[in-house]
Amino acid sequence: MVSHETDLHAFQFHEELYDCSVCGTVSSVAHGQVEVVTDSQAGSFLDSSSELVEADDYDTL
Repeated sequence: MVSHETDLHAFQFHEELYDCSVCGTVSSVAHGQVEVVTDSQAGSFLDSSSELVEADDYDTL
């Protein structure tokens, strides 16, 4: 269940952010790849991304 979806568009850039209302996990979809931005469940099978990509500020906050 997704409580909030954010579509980001700038020039040819497109990314979607999803915030789960059940567990609080935030994930990102860009270029057909899904990455977990914030994993609210420590030790789960999900894993936050630590690899920085172009203009990626998620792990530096």
